[in-house]
Amino acid sequence: HVPTSAGLASSSSAFAALAAAFCACYQIDVDKKELSRLARIGSGSASRSIYGGFAVWQKGHDDESSYAYALDEHPPMDLQLLAVELNSGPKKLSSTKGMKEAQTSPFFKPWIKRNDSELKQMVSAINNEDFTKLGSLAELNANEMHAVNFTAQPGFTYFEPDTIRAIKLVESLRENSIECYYTIDAGPNVKVLCQLRNVKEIIKNFESEFKNVKIIEASFGSGISYLN
Repeated sequence: HVPTSAGLASSSSAFAALAAAFCACYQIDVDKKELSRLARIGSGSASRSIYGGFAVWQKGHDDESSYAYALDEHPPMDLQLLAVELNSGPKKLSSTKGMKEAQTSPFFKPWIKRNDSELKQMVSAINNEDFTKLGSLAELNANEMHAVNFTAQPGFTYFEPDTIRAIKLVESLRENSIECYYTIDAGPNVKVLCQLRNVKEIIKNFESEFKNVKIIEASFGSGISYLN
């Protein structure tokens, strides 16, 4: 039910599920750490999807040291995510190719250096249940990634006109005291971070701005679970 190659983390959920199903099918007894490492072989972000709540992927230095760990699988924070499907079709430039081309940007290495600092700030925001800090950091980091894409040689973007409209709508809502933040992966679709009290109003505004838009409401997942 998750569109593939559309910037909605389909590889993250799919490869986490595949790794878990493989081990269950062949009765391979592994803990979550090893399962995370296996999922990472399929997709780096899949290493985090083994866990519920918040998880951190440590880059490590080889296959055995690169895996994710749980930060808080049952966080008390009031945090909701609205996945706004603006275009569920496959993107023209794959994430893998985009990552390679992004490395030609003069801002690629400075962005990588900033990530360590921003991760520390994000962990602090989570521990302090600071929604404002979490949202602003997520938005900033997404914009940094897309700025790197714009300045690659040659430059490219996953943005579409509707992506810009969605960004402007989030900014407008925030200016009108409806606190929310956007984050965008390698695709045109926008995810809105907000709190429960503002969900209905945000959806109402998006449905008014975009006709027949599909919006998926989500909160913290439970991590890997097995269905019989």
